[in-house]
Amino acid sequence: MADNQTSNFAILTRKKEKIEQNGEKYTCRVCNRAFGSQKALRSHRSATNHEVRCSVCNKGFAIDKDLRQHARIHLSAAPGNIASASKVESVVTMTEVTRRVLEPENCTTSLALQVPLIRRGLEELSLNEDHYQQEVSEKQVMAQKQGFLHRLNTYTLLPSAEYETIYRALLAACHATNVLNAEQYILQGVTGRKTNTNVRYEEFRPTPQAVAGQRKRKIVAIDCEMVGLWKGSDSVVLLCSVDVLTGETLLNTLVNPVSKVKSWRSTVSGVTRKAMNVAIERGQALRGWPAARKALWQYVDTETILVGHALQNDLNVLGIFHPRIVDTAILAAQAVFLDHQGKKFPQTYGLKKLLACFVNMAIQTGKRGHDCLEDTLATREVAIWCMRNPESLKTWGSRTFAEYEARRLEIQRAREKAKEEEKEAKIASRKAGKTGSGASINATNGVSK
Repeated sequence: MADNQTSNFAILTRKKEKIEQNGEKYTCRVCNRAFGSQKALRSHRSATNHEVRCSVCNKGFAIDKDLRQHARIHLSAAPGNIASASKVESVVTMTEVTRRVLEPENCTTSLALQVPLIRRGLEELSLNEDHYQQEVSEKQVMAQKQGFLHRLNTYTLLPSAEYETIYRALLAACHATNVLNAEQYILQGVTGRKTNTNVRYEEFRPTPQAVAGQRKRKIVAIDCEMVGLWKGSDSVVLLCSVDVLTGETLLNTLVNPVSKVKSWRSTVSGVTRKAMNVAIERGQALRGWPAARKALWQYVDTETILVGHALQNDLNVLGIFHPRIVDTAILAAQAVFLDHQGKKFPQTYGLKKLLACFVNMAIQTGKRGHDCLEDTLATREVAIWCMRNPESLKTWGSRTFAEYEARRLEIQRAREKAKEEEKEAKIASRKAGKTGSGASINATNGVSK
């Protein structure tokens, strides 16, 4: 017995020494736990989702060695040319697309994990074992200065000193009830409005009240993807939410519609029946919109500012009343149509267009449907830009209104011209008819004589 105890102690001691000697090699960078083997580290990361991810295709790996080996794919596909990385991304398999949807990404921790496998410009890809840790550290510092990556876009990383400024700006930008009502938001107490979702008005609930001592997130951006049901209504199929201040991904999860789906709208939603079935089998899909709403409420209360683009559509499929809303579609429309406050805007602008105009960033470029997390981060980016650049937003609004007015007047003149031509054609037709009937009468009279 004593020999066994001594033997076990010796084994534990050797494991401890091995961990101490190879701490960097077998250490989880998320929770800093050390492990005695790659197998143990791999099991830990798989169980906790503490994976290292490829900054090009976002694929996750259990150990650093696997990530570095994977990087060779991108190196051969894009020798010295980062622009061709999009070609690599376009041939990702359906299995990978499914995995992306099923495995949420935490952006606060991913800053340290998004290893720089491809440097900007023509810099050389580094796969050297000895310089790997230094490479990660350098890129981490660079990422903290520039922002954080998702796909091929770099998103704003707010300094903590700016949190309060952005919060106060967005709080002041929250839309009045009459503005939300004009844009067809479902508001508590307004029972006459119908939705095209599988959530009845009676099933809508207000966001939970703030509770002292239970701090929820101050600003949360959300986006949902929807599918069409056989009964003719929409249902949430994918829910994403991001902390606007930190950039942390809170939710990125599939939602089982439960009802029979008529159209998966995969070219838009990015979700397939196969992906959903896999998620259900693994227990990784929320069951219906009530579960999705409950999951979101883990992070928000009545004091949280919800940010979205055409957010009424997302709230409708979740059945949520919420008092503090910043809709980036409304923000942009307000800058263009200054005299339409409280009235439905004659035109709103898409998220893709706004992101391109404001920050010169491209989204929704693939053919496999929207990336819900990408859309959520893009909405966050637009909101932050609007708060940081109010004068630039005004300038954009004035220019866009001038373009809108020019198009409106052109269309109006074309319609007036078409009406005038139609009127002249009718007059000419009447004259021709009278002339023809007169000639016919004269001919008849001539015969009778």
